[in-house]
Amino acid sequence: MTNLIIEKLLAKSKRTDLPDFVPGDTIRVHVKIKEGDKERLQAFEGVVIARTRGPQASFTVRKISFGQGVERIFPLNSRVIDKVELMRSSKALPVTRACSSKCSVSSNCFSESFRNRRCRRCRRCRSPLRIS
Repeated sequence: MTNLIIEKLLAKSKRTDLPDFVPGDTIRVHVKIKEGDKERLQAFEGVVIARTRGPQASFTVRKISFGQGVERIFPLNSRVIDKVELMRSSKALPVTRACSSKCSVSSNCFSESFRNRRCRRCRRCRSPLRIS
């Protein structure tokens, strides 16, 4: 019984006007800012680095402002967000580190020495790490 009530309340507050975006996409979020008795819109444009699902869903946008990285977390169903524009869609690829193909342990060699950029675990190959 209580689960039905909660679902009805969440359905009322859920927003349907936002575009589908995933981590790696560049978006522009128009945020309502209240200053005294005036209200204005401010754009925050950056790359989506995280998105959570569920009733209290949120997404994190990162941008570089005057040489400093700025991250901002927005609740997805918030009234503070006026609109979200999808500027560019791209796919975020995970960074993997592995030894060269000569190594028999290649995918398990994640530890590296920063002095000579060689594999520490595998004593056999001693080849430079590939970052792909």
